[in-house]
Amino acid sequence: MAGWSKESLSDFDLQQLLKRLLEAVEIFSGFTQSELTEVLSGAEKCLFLPGQTIITEGSSGHFMYIIIDGEVEISKKLSTGRNKVLAHLSGGNCFGEMALIDNNVRSATVKSVAKCIMLRLSETEFRRNPPASAKLYRNIARLLSRRLRDTNAMISLAFPESPPHEP
Repeated sequence: MAGWSKESLSDFDLQQLLKRLLEAVEIFSGFTQSELTEVLSGAEKCLFLPGQTIITEGSSGHFMYIIIDGEVEISKKLSTGRNKVLAHLSGGNCFGEMALIDNNVRSATVKSVAKCIMLRLSETEFRRNPPASAKLYRNIARLLSRRLRDTNAMISLAFPESPPHEP
């Protein structure tokens, strides 16, 4: 795929990322440095150029991505055929985690808005260390819960309560 590359993380890259990830990435909350090192030992470093599609809605997926630098746009295809932008995510955020949780198809399309440096974690890496996996799943559940609460709030603002019907 033109403009996209992946490579294994070098020991130097891994050490440089550890502190930043422990402080800035919500899904690594509560991890020790050794747990994070083990989880990331199988991660791949990915580079995407602006405008590249990273995930396509409806495709299968066995990876999640953690944005180290850059910005992505998440969109969903509407019944009208148009795309609706749902969110913009930047460094410290992740996406693609839902497919790892429920083994379902991707629920949205993700495109790079700016040049992106990301870590790509496979489903296999999630399950390699059961104690770290439990922390990761707990943190993903918290993230998804927060996103659902945010979505509920947006829906309630978009569709204000109707006045009661008079009999």
